[in-house]
Amino acid sequence: MHVLITGCSSGIGRAAVEAFARAGHQVSATARNLAAIEDLRSGNVQVLRLDVTDRESMRAAVEAARRWAPLDVLVNNAGYGQAGPLTELSQEEWLEQFQTNVFGLMELTRLVTNGPGGMIERRGGRIIMITSVVAHVATPFSGAYCATKFALRAISDTLRLELAPFGIRVVQVEPGPIRTRFADNSLARAARLLSRRDTPYEFLRSAIEGRARRSQVGAAPASSVAEAIVRAAVARRPATRYPVTWQTRALKLVRSVFPERALDLILARVFGLPTRPRP
Repeated sequence: MHVLITGCSSGIGRAAVEAFARAGHQVSATARNLAAIEDLRSGNVQVLRLDVTDRESMRAAVEAARRWAPLDVLVNNAGYGQAGPLTELSQEEWLEQFQTNVFGLMELTRLVTNGPGGMIERRGGRIIMITSVVAHVATPFSGAYCATKFALRAISDTLRLELAPFGIRVVQVEPGPIRTRFADNSLARAARLLSRRDTPYEFLRSAIEGRARRSQVGAAPASSVAEAIVRAAVARRPATRYPVTWQTRALKLVRSVFPERALDLILARVFGLPTRPRP
């Protein structure tokens, strides 16, 4: 089996490359910075530059992968989280968040499924979307990221139906808190907002920083997600969704049981938001 994985420089992507390689599969590991993944290169792992915001790099990576072997599995893992209140984010920040987490992902999926040698022509393949628990429960100060994961959930549900006639399975892997550089990257991207003193959210600065760091509270290792990805790739009849971590299962249950207002109160308390207007 030949697997193409995006976002392999660290975290879930890197762990997935290692898990597939250990199992004896061919892996095309990709990242924006090729130097960051050179150490992954081996007899059954090739490394390719792929930037999901650059269509030409995606096209070149897919062509290089296909020259090695037909693609059986695409793991759409690349992405990041933009921290900050929604009304404080610029249009450029919104566009970059969606370009990376949604638009680029869909363009890569299109390139892998369409054209000569594509999954549609070959009448088979598997697409694994790395979504998140926040595709079910949106949280404050990460709304842009949550919006992309909600969108990805809808895209995955639609693709699952549209690609089924061609023998292509679409599966969602839903991580909760995972030990990665996600929090550090989110804080780095929120630096512009957090450095300002003219924002009405100044008094919630610590809550905004805390939201970014909360993704590491009780976090599971990236290998736990990698194991779920491999199961989703090799299963004869894969599940529609693979929740990873107890937090994911618990929050999905809370979403289905609690009324909206009760859930709002819970989230406000967890993330340090006052429930009444500030004087």
